[in-house]
Amino acid sequence: MINDSLRFKQRLMIASMLFGLFFGAGNIIFPVFLGQLAGDQVFLAGLGFNLTAVGLPMLAIAAMAVTESESVYELSLRVSKPFAVIFTVGLYLMIGPLFAIPRLATVSYEVGVASWVDQIGLSQTWGLAAYSFLFFGGAYLFSRKSSNLIQLIGQWMTPLLILLLALVFVQACLRGNFDFPSGTLDYPLANSFIKGYDTMDGLAGLAFGIVIIRSIRSLGLKNPHRISQEVLLSGGLCVLMMGLVYFGLILLGADSLNYSQLAANGGEALPRIVSHYFGWFGQILLTLIVIVACFKTTIGLVVAFSQAFQQIFPGSKGWLWSVLACLVPGLLANVGLDRMIALTTPFLMLIYPLAMVLILLALLANQWASKRTYQICLWVTAFFAVFDFINHSPAFVKQSVWGGAMIRWAKQHFLFYQLGLAWFLPLLLTLGVCFIFRKRLADQ
Repeated sequence: MINDSLRFKQRLMIASMLFGLFFGAGNIIFPVFLGQLAGDQVFLAGLGFNLTAVGLPMLAIAAMAVTESESVYELSLRVSKPFAVIFTVGLYLMIGPLFAIPRLATVSYEVGVASWVDQIGLSQTWGLAAYSFLFFGGAYLFSRKSSNLIQLIGQWMTPLLILLLALVFVQACLRGNFDFPSGTLDYPLANSFIKGYDTMDGLAGLAFGIVIIRSIRSLGLKNPHRISQEVLLSGGLCVLMMGLVYFGLILLGADSLNYSQLAANGGEALPRIVSHYFGWFGQILLTLIVIVACFKTTIGLVVAFSQAFQQIFPGSKGWLWSVLACLVPGLLANVGLDRMIALTTPFLMLIYPLAMVLILLALLANQWASKRTYQICLWVTAFFAVFDFINHSPAFVKQSVWGGAMIRWAKQHFLFYQLGLAWFLPLLLTLGVCFIFRKRLADQ
């Protein structure tokens, strides 16, 4: 049946599914650790974090809606076909089998399962291997039923996760101190803005576009303009929920400094918090929270990866892409949480600015930006983002002769380089010049 609009219940289900797709590994551990770092600057930190962790996904969803693009590949074609292929493949590899998906398994294991493995006397190496097999085997099976994502994630898994998190928040409100000690985070607003990158949700907002639009179509809505409106409405409900949960997790982290020392990462901080409030039951609760959060997001990412690569490479088999999206992360998941995050960050600093520029051009310059404008802005951004990539790379890159020289030169010449935003001002200047010469660029 063809519908003209979605009912509120259907819209809420799409928003719930979208929340479930977004809210995975980093969405739990990063806000908690940020709260510990921020201390009494928790509200500034929360604002900065939400600007990227919530604002960017909403802008990405809006960009898909405004341009009526079905996928990030279709949106990227505004630049050129080669760019669309390279950028889309890179984006899906980033939030797919090379980084985000294995991190989901690693986080859920280290935070929720590793302590149980210790208790039964099993080697952590074998424990992680067995868990990875079960985790990705289950993700593959559920991903093959992509038509049921709304029911599986939106109707069941997301409400369950919200209920589990609500138990923690209610207990914290009843027993928490919330007299926050001093934090150790310099420039809390700017640094929290950068840390919001680590959730990868700005990229996920682009990547999940194809899943959202196909899910809305499955409910009987066919008109592209109406689909775009429903994407915006459902996306707005989703990011509102995300913002509230993020602030709750950041407050939990800041308050934990009253009864716990600063942790090495959020995966270490969260178990302490839950154990403080719930005792022995806390470990059971924590295990459920992280497994549900990470498993549902993994299913969504596998589906998005498979659908996107089928679109880029017509005629390819969806099940094959799903196998790759589960098999490769299963091998990579054994690297470890801290190392996984360290490897992810440089690539985030490179690809995230490109995604942000693509989103901003689609939103702010949709009526006048020519293909040449897209190309110039993205080339300028890529040049400066390379320096941010080097600055956030592992020591063997940063401390090399060429790496060290590039970093020193960038520190002397680029504003906001230390904040990872060396590309921002050049982009604004480039966009202004392109606007002035927009007619000439449109003729090229």
